[in-house]
Amino acid sequence: MTRNRLHRFATLVLQDRYTVDEASELLGLSAVLIRRAAQSGKLRVVAGDRGGFSFRHEDVMTWLRRRPYAAEPVIERMGTYQAERSGR
Repeated sequence: MTRNRLHRFATLVLQDRYTVDEASELLGLSAVLIRRAAQSGKLRVVAGDRGGFSFRHEDVMTWLRRRPYAAEPVIERMGTYQAERSGR
């Protein structure tokens, strides 16, 4: 990862909420897939700005863990950022 992408990733990991595009960027998955998961109820949605979707960090991580083939690379990339988030 380039320095700018690493910084952006670190910033996203530490956020409490995500838009569809931010969740897509964080997870490396398509925005269409994220949107469909939200519409189907598989990814919990919180009221977003201007009628869009918003997701809590915990809900995104729970949904991701249910998708093991997608979760491993993302969780591996998170490394120390998750520890920072939990205050370790």
